Amino acid sequence: MRLIGLILLASSTLFAQQRSDLHAAQSTGFLIDLSGEWRMSSDDKAEYAAPGYNDDGWATLVLPRGETYFHGKQYWLRRHARLPETSDRSQVSLTLGTLQDVYEVYVNGKLIGATGNFYSFEDAQIPRARTFDIPAEVLTSGDSLQIALHVRGILFYHPDWRLLDTGPYLLTDRTHAPREAGRQQLEQRFVRHSSDLVFAAIFAVIGLLSLLAWFTERERMELLWFFLVSFAGAFASFYLCLELLADSHPFNSIGVVPEFVFGNFKVPFFVEFVFAALGYKSWKLRTALWVGWSGALVALQTSSLNAIWVIGFPAYVWVSCLGLVVILWDWRRTIRIGASSEQHFMRLVLFLSSASLCAKWIQLLLINVIAFSHSITTFGVQDIPHIPIGPYHLKVDDVFWLFVSVTILALLFRRLAADRRERQRLSGELEAARMIQQLLLKKSELQEPGLQMESVYMPAQEVGGDFYFVLDGRVVVLGDVSGKGLKAAMVVSIMIGVLRNTNERQPGAVLQALNRAVTGYIDGFVTCGCARFDADGRVTIAGGGHPAPYVDGKEVPMESGLPLGLDTEAIYPESGLTLASGSSMTMVSDGVVEAENAQRELFGFDRTCEISGKSAQEIADAAKAWGQNDDITVVTVRRNA
Repeated sequence: MRLIGLILLASSTLFAQQRSDLHAAQSTGFLIDLSGEWRMSSDDKAEYAAPGYNDDGWATLVLPRGETYFHGKQYWLRRHARLPETSDRSQVSLTLGTLQDVYEVYVNGKLIGATGNFYSFEDAQIPRARTFDIPAEVLTSGDSLQIALHVRGILFYHPDWRLLDTGPYLLTDRTHAPREAGRQQLEQRFVRHSSDLVFAAIFAVIGLLSLLAWFTERERMELLWFFLVSFAGAFASFYLCLELLADSHPFNSIGVVPEFVFGNFKVPFFVEFVFAALGYKSWKLRTALWVGWSGALVALQTSSLNAIWVIGFPAYVWVSCLGLVVILWDWRRTIRIGASSEQHFMRLVLFLSSASLCAKWIQLLLINVIAFSHSITTFGVQDIPHIPIGPYHLKVDDVFWLFVSVTILALLFRRLAADRRERQRLSGELEAARMIQQLLLKKSELQEPGLQMESVYMPAQEVGGDFYFVLDGRVVVLGDVSGKGLKAAMVVSIMIGVLRNTNERQPGAVLQALNRAVTGYIDGFVTCGCARFDADGRVTIAGGGHPAPYVDGKEVPMESGLPLGLDTEAIYPESGLTLASGSSMTMVSDGVVEAENAQRELFGFDRTCEISGKSAQEIADAAKAWGQNDDITVVTVRRNA
């Protein structure tokens, strides 16, 4: 605010100095007022600069234009003036008001200055009042002079930069020429729009809050897109306002401000935000968005103003309307299926925002279609609707987007909070399920003398689909339910319930009982292995699609039946072996064999066979270190005598 106050003081001082200079010019020098009717022609001929050319048949145009501005693709303005006989011909200056385009100034047929390269506009500046010193050699033919302005309507820039044409249009001596009039106009416009800097800072803060939230919830892409929307809007506001004080050349070779186009990335970013906020992940929608909007960038790179009007503006209209259509379609769907009031409110805010963008770009498209389909057109100065507060103007659009941004941010944070509460609830439920599963799989031991059992269970998630159970201290059952997580854990609870209640003790019969219990009641299947250990060292085994056990580092040859849950009448043949004194048998789930490292290489049967003689904990740790991606269960039984 201190900076703005200093600029206001400087502006008022300059204005007072300008009035003082004009008064002094009237009293000590000379002043010729050139405001009023100028001759105008939309034809473009070089001879129009000649002092002897007869322009009596031309139309007239009144300058300054005030609240309107005049647009033509190329046109000429002429005005005749006569210097006082006592004026010093070597000290004459011409001051022109705010013509909204690039122009060349001719006096008596001689080019004395221009507001930029007439055919490449990279050195053009924001249009403002300018003063040109007239060389003495141009005024050698007496006190009569002919002023001709060759104007090219080419510049495309934001309404914030379009200054009112309030003059002055003067011929004066150089000492008292109002040379600071243009800079004063820009400073006054900066003060008027300095509230944009405040809004830009607020939008930047809102964007940073959204970005910080995204860092904590990376899957919530709507937070990232909303940050980009806010940042693009803040960048555009900062640039448009600060450029008023910079003595720079913001235009490219075709008279367009590239930063203005890049600042309007806000439009596709907002549509991407709409897609993410409504849960749309269709590549077709994104292709339609970015291929359509790429027309704006392509048009900018063609160095053709016609491409801007024919491709660029329609691209913005297409993108903004695409977002509006998606919002309306989704809103209709949510009304049909039912939705909460908060969901409806979010769609209302998105609809109003998207409708605002659509209206803005359709209006700009129509204005420029009119402008460039006619050789001569008069427009009102496109001042964006605002709320005047003293010397400052609060843009209605800024106030609207502030409301939208704060509302959307609040809704997004509410959604994040609800998600966190839901995750906490699910986490609590999973923890309860894990505790229940641990109780169901409560560690049990073989009771046969001389047999030592070790077991390790490592679920890939909070709860898993692997299980092992010991019946009557003699029969070991180890299984693996297809899938992971809570669904697989529910099947495990069914299997444990069956095992607790079955009277079968032979491995084949046990697997048949389990198979009958789950076939037709689960979506997947269960692989299972069962082994009965007798006191004399005999072991009876049966399998249903499960990896064969290992004895003393070698895989046991056996005939396996179908996985459980596929065929009610499946038969599970039994095999027998003798476990010698000092020997051990190892049973594993496929989580050991299918462990996968970063190079996508499986742990495999060979490595499993090599370490099968180690303890259950060592085998499980080796598989986990290789790369666990499934539940790991290992049971080893060693005969000591």
